[in-house]
Amino acid sequence: MALQTKTYTATNNGFTLELTLVENSTSTSANTSSIGYTLKLKSTSKDFSQYRVGATVVLDGKTVATRDRYSAPQISIGTYASVTLLSGTTTVGHNTDGTKSMSVKFTLDMATASWTPGPMTGTGTMTLTKIPRQATITSAPDFTDEDNPTVKWSNPAGGSVQLGIFNGSFTPLADYRSASGSSYTFQLTQKEREAMRKVDTTKNTAQVRFYIKNTAGGQTFITFTTRTLTIKNPAPTLNPSVADVNPTTLALTGDSGRLVKGYSNAKVTTGAKAVKQATLKSQKVTCGKKTLTGDGTIEAVESGTFSIEATDSRGNTTKETVTKTLINYFPPTCAIQPGSPDILGRFTLKAAGVVFSESFGSVKNAVTVQYRYRVKGELSWPGWQSMSVSGEQNYTATASLTGLDPNATYEFQVRAADKLATTESAVKVINTIPMARIKDGTIDFGFDILQRGVSLLDLAHPVGSAIINTTNENPGETLGGTWTGGASIGTGLYTWVRTK
Repeated sequence: MALQTKTYTATNNGFTLELTLVENSTSTSANTSSIGYTLKLKSTSKDFSQYRVGATVVLDGKTVATRDRYSAPQISIGTYASVTLLSGTTTVGHNTDGTKSMSVKFTLDMATASWTPGPMTGTGTMTLTKIPRQATITSAPDFTDEDNPTVKWSNPAGGSVQLGIFNGSFTPLADYRSASGSSYTFQLTQKEREAMRKVDTTKNTAQVRFYIKNTAGGQTFITFTTRTLTIKNPAPTLNPSVADVNPTTLALTGDSGRLVKGYSNAKVTTGAKAVKQATLKSQKVTCGKKTLTGDGTIEAVESGTFSIEATDSRGNTTKETVTKTLINYFPPTCAIQPGSPDILGRFTLKAAGVVFSESFGSVKNAVTVQYRYRVKGELSWPGWQSMSVSGEQNYTATASLTGLDPNATYEFQVRAADKLATTESAVKVINTIPMARIKDGTIDFGFDILQRGVSLLDLAHPVGSAIINTTNENPGETLGGTWTGGASIGTGLYTWVRTK
């Protein structure tokens, strides 16, 4: 089936010179068209007989057929009849890009008479079918930086092609390489992959171009198709470590991986690295309420859990948690217990508190307690002296003092120390019991008065005796001894029984 048919005419003196051109086919490999031509002379109102007639057909500036007026046989034509002067087939070459606009010229060489057409000339142009010369990509994938993408193409002109992957028009990521057939798989080198990862270090995707280049008829053709490159596994990596660097706590635990609450100093190394040509944008280490913005030391840790994260220039964040054994240590407490010296200057000082009683790992905790005292008003303290300690987590400590001045007021202080901390109690003011003092209008000797070895209290109010009063006041406040009761036995009357 013909690709196209066109007719050109010229008229004169009742005759028409008609050229019919038929584009029969094209040759992609040769970049040519096959053109059939037929030149006819047609009568529209006149006729002639036995005349010498010459003619030419010129296509694309080339005479493809000619009829010599003087050597060719004479012809005759009747009214409304036609005669074929020239016919045949010729080949016309296209431009290197496959296009072709062909010039057309045809002539008639004949004597002039009232019954002949005489000389005639017709011209025109014919646009031939464009022949494909450029190779084009028919299939190309979106791909990752770790893939080896496969490209398919059409190359109607035949021959080899060159394929490449570019960033924009001019920057090669995987430079041109020759390929044949219709399919090619890129075997990307590490250097080429790194180049692709640099296209955009602020996002996980980038637009790149697959280019195809071929040469046909001495001309080079280049075209491209755009695809999406995705960075695979783009998040930064972490390789964190946490270790106690406080020599004091290390000596107690024997293990840098065991942390003592409130006392260990944890050295943190994030081991953060950006990958795929990105850069680290930020780091954060969180332990309890304390934070770091990268490698560093968190002092006096409050938690054994360390949250570590790193963010890269593409916005990818990686998080990891490191958990270390945390020893829930607490400093010892210490408080002076109630008590006061007797009139002879004797005093049993008592203290109590709570201490961490477990092992740190290499060393078990232990507490020592000391005391010091001075007469109130003195500017300096004497040295600390040891107390006897009993109990473990809840401990008590005692010290027996003698020789205190019954008429002086003293300040006492106690301190408790374990393997890590020392805690001092508040200073407590303690009054001694004098030899005698006025109390409630009476003389208080501060000790029991005896009659033949029996105290006056026991003579007057032995254990088991009862007192009835109207004030509901404990008799022990004035008489001494231990009394229980306070029960009402009538309107305004209360009973108390001595039990000791």
